[in-house]
Amino acid sequence: DELNIVLDQNLKNTLGALKPKIMKQIVNDLDVIVKDVKDKTHEHAFKNIRAIFFDLDGTLTDPKPGITKSIQYALDKLGAPVPAIEELLWCIGPPLRESFAKILDTADDDLLNNAIALYRERFSKVGKFENTVYDGIPELLTRLRSLGCSVYLATSKPRIYAQDILAYFHLSAHFINIFGSELDGSLCDKQELIAHILTTQTLDHRHCMM
Repeated sequence: DELNIVLDQNLKNTLGALKPKIMKQIVNDLDVIVKDVKDKTHEHAFKNIRAIFFDLDGTLTDPKPGITKSIQYALDKLGAPVPAIEELLWCIGPPLRESFAKILDTADDDLLNNAIALYRERFSKVGKFENTVYDGIPELLTRLRSLGCSVYLATSKPRIYAQDILAYFHLSAHFINIFGSELDGSLCDKQELIAHILTTQTLDHRHCMM
């Protein structure tokens, strides 16, 4: 049967504690498929899949300390109330501007730009490395490449930070290309980002999986 890896955005926090076990199981399942492919018994397993897109935060790595502490840093600098780390977990995943708009209850562009700049002041130097790769991820990426899948990163996080994080954890070599938003805010929307990847990489959406 065709393998489908589906990571539900709405369940990320709930699955956080289970993810290491889930990833280990996925790796084990892929190991079986690899052996079967070598035996020419399950060549159909990935016959329709040419490319797989992975998110970064909450999918490949646990960025909880870096993101939440950098948000706290920005709020403190702004003189705004600073929620506890556990109250900021929902900020992992969505675009930063949306998170600050909700936290500060504002649509003021100047205030949001200032909040993002303060966040990046800490995150760009310290926060991006306050991160942990989930157990089994390197093995999972290796198995996927061995099956002939082209692996791409597709994150709403700024591309420049994503590149640094993957390089820091020695994961860059697993990816054909690394895509993310730009510091000017473009490509923050995930649908827009995926469309950009499909176009620039000349990929058929029918043969892609996220």
